[in-house]
Amino acid sequence: MPSWSPETYLPRKNRRQRSTSHTGRSGDAQVAPLPGGRRDWLALAGGKLPLITFQLDLVWALAALLCVSAIILPPPSTAWAASATEAPAPAAATAEEETRLPVRSAPKPLDPTPAPGPSMATGHMNLSHEDQIGLALMPGSGYRLIVPYKDMLECGQLGKRVCTGRIPWFLDVEPSFGLSQGWDVLVTLRFGIESDFHTHRQFAVMPGLRYWLDRDTALRLYATLQFVYDQADQNQAAVSNSDFGFRNANGFLYDVVRNFSLYFQFGETVGFKRWFRFEMDGGVGLQVRLP
Repeated sequence: MPSWSPETYLPRKNRRQRSTSHTGRSGDAQVAPLPGGRRDWLALAGGKLPLITFQLDLVWALAALLCVSAIILPPPSTAWAASATEAPAPAAATAEEETRLPVRSAPKPLDPTPAPGPSMATGHMNLSHEDQIGLALMPGSGYRLIVPYKDMLECGQLGKRVCTGRIPWFLDVEPSFGLSQGWDVLVTLRFGIESDFHTHRQFAVMPGLRYWLDRDTALRLYATLQFVYDQADQNQAAVSNSDFGFRNANGFLYDVVRNFSLYFQFGETVGFKRWFRFEMDGGVGLQVRLP
């Protein structure tokens, strides 16, 4: 195998020139051999040395640029790649499509209160007598006991010291007003329908209060406490035409509707001015209330 020499990479023309230079047969400049018999092959390259130097500088510059970029620039992020692979979001519905879609309303919350039953439908709120003006009518009769304070006084039975008998029929007209759910103020006006033993009809005024023991039901129990003023001509000089006393009435009232009621009542009356009088009466009546 032939040995390597710089002349191998020189053009043929230059090789001929080199050969003549070595032999000294040409007028070209002679190249002095280097110590040890070596020749300066870079000098033999002639004008090729600047080109080679420029290529080497370019390689070093590119290598330095790659190193700097690897140090300064951050590593590539994976978020961009992941977002690039994701499927595109569906397009928003147009206005026309939104109008076609059915609109679903939110479910209504459950009402914790139970549905009103028959007892709640007729509860005390609907049947309250508070702030109502009422008018009641009740016919009635009863039984009485009369004890005069003196002898020889007519009390309905001739020659008797103590008289007993039926109370003549009467009509009670009773206006009232509901002060609250538990209390009413009332005035009972009693008109005699039948004549009494003294041939006159009774007239009495009995103002007072009524207390409702039951307030949450249509059928309720009540009690009254009333003052009594009785006025009737007795046709006797020794007997007063006026009398004073107290009365208590108890009864059951049934509210058909809020403005109309039926009731049954029994009561006791005690008089003490004219003579001692004790009466028990009763009747069935009706009441109308507004508003």
